[in-house]
Amino acid sequence: MPISFAACNVIGAIDRHIMRSQVEWQLQGGWSVAQSLGNPCRSVCGSRHHSIPVPKRCRGRTAAGQRIRCYLADIGVLIGLYFAGLIWGMFNVGFAMIVSFGPSMLVERGRSIAAAGSTISIVLWVSVGSVPSGGFLADRTKRPRSIIVASCIVVATLMVLLPRGGAVVLIIIALGLISGLPAGPIMSLPARVLQPQTRSIGMGLFFTMFYACMMLGPVVGGACAKWAGSTAAAFDFGAALILACPLVLWGFNRIPQMVPKLA
Repeated sequence: MPISFAACNVIGAIDRHIMRSQVEWQLQGGWSVAQSLGNPCRSVCGSRHHSIPVPKRCRGRTAAGQRIRCYLADIGVLIGLYFAGLIWGMFNVGFAMIVSFGPSMLVERGRSIAAAGSTISIVLWVSVGSVPSGGFLADRTKRPRSIIVASCIVVATLMVLLPRGGAVVLIIIALGLISGLPAGPIMSLPARVLQPQTRSIGMGLFFTMFYACMMLGPVVGGACAKWAGSTAAAFDFGAALILACPLVLWGFNRIPQMVPKLA
């Protein structure tokens, strides 16, 4: 029930933003694109917001082309936020496969429950130090996207090796050292598309996508392990998600090129 209310609040916030834009972007002689997008939100959550100011940056734009470009710029921000939240969500789901299925994997290989849990906990302890190190490295090198891509490739490779390799402790330590590096650069992605006045709702949308991934990802990982009869399948699923992060990042980086610039 709390999730339903939260989702309704987010949809209502999106609808209020669309309704605000709709006042300015109503095209003469027909329905605007904004109204066609706003109606489903109002029908789902029953929002009744009718008197909302027009965005300042869109005021004074009388030509239909200018209004459409203004609208598409906001759509680009929305897509960018969802892409950023998807990257953060997929990476964390992949990392969660280590903590969730790592003990079971080690038990399958003959370790006790206590020893398996202690061994897997190493990845968490080591990652505590690697998270700020990643942010520092990104600031010093000015290459945050390269850090995200390289870290995702290395972490995915180590996750595939973990249930199959012999040097379990060394692989876990390496996972802890590398997995924390892209955390800071990924969390900085929303700032690339948000303005100060839109950060509150923008970060809400970002974390909505993140928590949706965290809710569904472990379920799919468990289903993969059950279907394959081995926890190695869950690690492979997590590795595939982490490998997909650079692809989503590529799409995120293309958004500024696809969105028309405002005159």
